[in-house]
Amino acid sequence: MGPHEWSVPWGGKVFHNKSEGVSGQAVQRNIEDLRAALNYADGERRIVAPKVPSVDKKHRQKKAKDVLTVAQLGALFGYAKSDDESVWRELCLMLATGCRPGVALAFDPATQWSDGLIDLHPDGRELTDKRNAVVPAIEPLGPILEAWKEAPHEIVKSRRTWWRTARRVLGLPSTVEAYLIRHTVTTHMDEQGVPGAQMSGIVGHLPSSRGVSRTTSQHYLHYDPRKAARAKAVLTKFFKSVMAESEKWSADHSLTIPERDKPKSLA
Repeated sequence: MGPHEWSVPWGGKVFHNKSEGVSGQAVQRNIEDLRAALNYADGERRIVAPKVPSVDKKHRQKKAKDVLTVAQLGALFGYAKSDDESVWRELCLMLATGCRPGVALAFDPATQWSDGLIDLHPDGRELTDKRNAVVPAIEPLGPILEAWKEAPHEIVKSRRTWWRTARRVLGLPSTVEAYLIRHTVTTHMDEQGVPGAQMSGIVGHLPSSRGVSRTTSQHYLHYDPRKAARAKAVLTKFFKSVMAESEKWSADHSLTIPERDKPKSLA
């Protein structure tokens, strides 16, 4: 995290980098990426993942409680649809269910979507105490899942490079990342008064504003994805508002073809 530099020989050249240092939170994000990769390999029974320690809290800034605006979401979705349909599909799933980024990356509609429900736990993955939720499939997500099912895209382990490019192209702050969509959806559901049982059943916890810090068995006990009418209505309306903003953004912007070694820009 302090000042550092390094040199690496490659292809007959020596590449040098010098940094004044990065924040503890930036290091922590890299650690979390590493953990995700290790846990994925562990889940596939390729390795036994070791424990990776976190950066000491005294070196980390508190996580921002920011949420994405509808305009920001619209720009992200508009850009994703123009740039990479597979990313756009995953973002749509996150927006419609509040699922975690890793869950969206591993999703397969052929095995996880049927009869109006989405099972966010990957088919064949070992069941643990952290089992992903079964959630209602909102109506506007249906055509997207159908197209996804008919023409599946390659599953990747990370979208980190895509997010870095998207932030640069759209002029978004460095704090904007995939997980912020989940936080935005959860916050919106809370503000719209979605019942606690439905919130905890869908996203796995209740926000601190409700005075409950962790999910309890009582909340799950009263959750039925087929009877989560309020949550489904709120998610549907929010999804449609973002899609409308996305269409508006796309009508106002056109992607230029990037030249070699030059960043993408918007015209």
